[in-house]
Amino acid sequence: MTASRTALRFLAPRSPGAPAAGLRRAALVALMPRLLERSHMVDLLEMLDEGASPGAGDDARKVVDALRRRPTTCLYRSLAGFASLRAAGEPVRLVVGVRVEQGEVVAHAWLEKDGEPVGEPTDPRPRFAEAFSYPPEGTVATGPSSRDVILTELKDGTGVLLDLRTKFYFTLNDTGVAVWKLIAAGEAAEARTLAERIARDFDAPSVEAVEGDVKALLEEFAAEGLLSEEKR
Repeated sequence: MTASRTALRFLAPRSPGAPAAGLRRAALVALMPRLLERSHMVDLLEMLDEGASPGAGDDARKVVDALRRRPTTCLYRSLAGFASLRAAGEPVRLVVGVRVEQGEVVAHAWLEKDGEPVGEPTDPRPRFAEAFSYPPEGTVATGPSSRDVILTELKDGTGVLLDLRTKFYFTLNDTGVAVWKLIAAGEAAEARTLAERIARDFDAPSVEAVEGDVKALLEEFAAEGLLSEEKR
């Protein structure tokens, strides 16, 4: 068992010698930056979800309200709340939502129970498009390596890529979204082939007019490690 798993097991509500609830939550928050830095998001959530104890009795809203009073980020707070509540048998899920403001990605993480946000001052769902959730609820990752990279399409046709390994976000314009979806559908990541499809679908004046942009985008995908080996 790794040191991280040992710490989490000790912090579980029913572990012998586990600290009081308030100290346990503070310790979970403190652990999150290190755990998140070292872990794939899905692997971390699976680890946090181990050893659930139905009926342990933590109240979801009280836990979230207590965590909101701590000086931390929404993601660390939500991960700590997820760990605490799932260990207590509460059927919460963690949600990460995104929106784009002036070309920059704004992200927010929160918890939901029975389909409703828990402990949020206002409902975040009208302001954020759901990018990721765990356990998943009808949201399927789409991309050349779907377990690692998720595309969220926004209402204006643009999109946001979330790399679950690095936790970095990348914005795409409408043609970038189209290129990513073509690769996800099995199209070879070759500039000429993709440019031909983009030129046709977007009524471009010529393939040459878009080929340079497509090539630059593919190089950026590769540089950021967003394409699986077989797609490069």
